[in-house]
Amino acid sequence: MAAAGMNAFRGALERCGFTEAARLAVTNPDLGGLSSIRDVARLGKDGVKRLCKVLRDEDIPVSIMAEQTLEVMRYWVRQRISLGLSVLAADFTLETMEEAALKYSIAQTADDGAKDKEGVKMPDKFKQNTSFRVYDEVMDTYLNTQVGCTGIPLNYIIRKQELPDEEEEYVSDAERAVAIAPLHGEAFDTDNRRVYAIIKSLIIEGPAWSHITPMVDRAKNGRQAWILLRNHYGNETFLNREIEEAYAALDHLHYKREYANFTFEDYVTQLTKNYNILERHDEIVSEETKVRNLLKKITDPALEAAKQAVRINEQYKSDFAAAANFLSASIVPLTKGRDRNVSSFSRNSNRGGGGRPVGRGSRRGRGRNTQQQSGNYQGRGRGGRSYQHGGRGRGGGGGRYNNTNTSYVSPDEWSRMSREQRDQILDARGTRRNVEEVSTQQQQQPPNTINGGGGNISVITTESPIASQAGRQFGRQAHGGRG
Repeated sequence: MAAAGMNAFRGALERCGFTEAARLAVTNPDLGGLSSIRDVARLGKDGVKRLCKVLRDEDIPVSIMAEQTLEVMRYWVRQRISLGLSVLAADFTLETMEEAALKYSIAQTADDGAKDKEGVKMPDKFKQNTSFRVYDEVMDTYLNTQVGCTGIPLNYIIRKQELPDEEEEYVSDAERAVAIAPLHGEAFDTDNRRVYAIIKSLIIEGPAWSHITPMVDRAKNGRQAWILLRNHYGNETFLNREIEEAYAALDHLHYKREYANFTFEDYVTQLTKNYNILERHDEIVSEETKVRNLLKKITDPALEAAKQAVRINEQYKSDFAAAANFLSASIVPLTKGRDRNVSSFSRNSNRGGGGRPVGRGSRRGRGRNTQQQSGNYQGRGRGGRSYQHGGRGRGGGGGRYNNTNTSYVSPDEWSRMSREQRDQILDARGTRRNVEEVSTQQQQQPPNTINGGGGNISVITTESPIASQAGRQFGRQAHGGRG
């Protein structure tokens, strides 16, 4: 039996283009050591190349075509084993060889794009209001882009039929591989755990996680986890609920006119979405009925003419998509409203350096003025403060103290002000006149300065009652006291 298998294997090598010396060397335990065609699958990624190099080093010629065909044989054997099919050397005929070579070339191209597939976005997390039937399809589509350890798309793990239908016709080899890949063995166990990790990450924060048993979680059984979810959310109760919700949504959908948050496109999209849900549950709605409902729920007077055109056009009456597209051409799109013109306010308001109008800026910002720059006092708030344009804006105000400031001014600040600046503040407080009278009457007396700060206002003497009265009045207003 072993001899017959060896001879069949050597026959397959001959069809690959190996000479008799090469065939004997490949099956020689000291060189190749391959005893059957199944052993070819044990060669690693570069195993065929290394084997042929050893033969050439032993002065046994091996053509490039023979080496490439042996690589095709390795691919064919691995595919048969991963699908649970028999591997016989006699089956590796010239016709099979050509077919396998083409598939191998396609597989190599697919492997080059495997990294791109790894970056495919995962589905959104499963939520309570998500239709599981739709989510099942989304998951199947996503796993179809992820390749398992044997090169088969991972959606074979969650396929509905455990055993393939022998009479089924498949549109591609990939579809066939998904349908017939064995649901047991080391490759399946590896892929099954990977699929479980994906499923768990999508359901652990939602209601579906409560249906995963501790045993399934410990075993990391992705297929069983998905079967549990499919059995729960796919039962008759949930299916009927989805059908009722779809019909209810269709009843409540209306289009009155174009709104920013609900356009005609949104209206058609919602209709289509719910019709598709019904169709998935074998609740088929005819195209004529869809068109009638489409027109019936439109109450925008501007579309009456377009609606009438749909009613009398035989093509539109039996084509929901065409009717919707025709109606959409009559929709007047929303336009942006005119922006408010605030330039006149900005020009006419008495603002300083980006601050508020003078009438609202008497407190000069958030903090005390602590820095003098070119006659301007910069506040500790968001922008420079000035006593002319003393708003709370971000810009640095400029100018003199000619507004209606009556707030507290510290003696330190007062000492740094010019005569003109002080006069402006005194004018605002109503105290300048009295002080000037005192100054006129006391011109012959030496001036006293306030706080020794080098000021130029000669106002207070101890000999004049009028001066004393003016000084007390200034002191009360400057320091916020009552007197």
